[in-house]
Amino acid sequence: MKKVYIGLLIGTAFFLSCKKSDTINGGGGSSTVSYKNFYVDGNNLRDSSKHSFVMRGNNFPVFWFPAQYKPSLAAASSLNANAARLVWQLDVQPWTPSLSVLDEALAECVARKLVPIVELHDFTGGTSAANLTAAANYFVRADVKLILDKYAHLLIINIANEWGDGSVNELAWKNAYIPAIDIIRNAGYKLPIMIDAPGYGQNESAIVQYGVDLLNNDPLKNIIFSTHAYSNWNNNTTYSNRISAIQNKGLCLVFGEFGWDVPAAQQPSGFLCKVDAPLLMQLCKTNGIGYLGWSWTGNDANNACFDMSNSWTDTTHLTFWGKQWAYDINGVKNTGVKAFVYH
Repeated sequence: MKKVYIGLLIGTAFFLSCKKSDTINGGGGSSTVSYKNFYVDGNNLRDSSKHSFVMRGNNFPVFWFPAQYKPSLAAASSLNANAARLVWQLDVQPWTPSLSVLDEALAECVARKLVPIVELHDFTGGTSAANLTAAANYFVRADVKLILDKYAHLLIINIANEWGDGSVNELAWKNAYIPAIDIIRNAGYKLPIMIDAPGYGQNESAIVQYGVDLLNNDPLKNIIFSTHAYSNWNNNTTYSNRISAIQNKGLCLVFGEFGWDVPAAQQPSGFLCKVDAPLLMQLCKTNGIGYLGWSWTGNDANNACFDMSNSWTDTTHLTFWGKQWAYDINGVKNTGVKAFVYH
């Protein structure tokens, strides 16, 4: 999502056969899990026991609401959500939360049986390849890596949210991501790397054209490609062909964000969002594709239509959009399955 939240200014290789136990203590208590790296297998995401994992989750503004986000993870998990994309930033301001908050959020995901995806939001719509280098360097920074390594058996790194505005073409997108992937792999991370399409996440044609090149550039071939469904996905007659174009390349696709058919009176001022969310979720179910809705709550006034709940704490205050995401026949309540790593 290219818009920010109100609170922004306020406040081995992957086929691992050896499985050992580890106890992680977080805000939700202790949780014992097995070390099982996730890995990409063609169109599928799997754990080291070869069990398929299909994301059914949401986006959570951890960085912007460090004192409020936590109950929403539990609430989403109770609806069978199995993944949480966590908004984080490398930006440093007087209100910036400490790294201990990220550690706590990851531990809370484990306690709630959610697979965490950490994304950096600083470079949304960025046009400089140096943005991606900076993002990758943040993930490999010693103090950051010390935390992320504790959760590497569960974790997915989303290098940068929606890097690339409409002026960044497909080739420039590919060329900018190659060194970023190298930085993360050279630091020893074996976990999946998630890469957003350019065009504020919506130009999936870049994935079709150059996704295979990026996958092959990764020595572990452990790349998940993410597209975001907003205004560029308003025409529901195109969905099936656009999804097939990516899957036919043998790539692993998720919808890392998506919106809904927003009524005229609630539309954001910057763009028109008329996404057919039920159809999108149906196609995701049919094709084994993960999805992560945008977003639990906290959007600024202009983007309040994307709040799925009017409460951080429970599921009794879901909005119309939140109820679609949760209770549609292809919503998280009906299709979400916790990752085998938590069984």
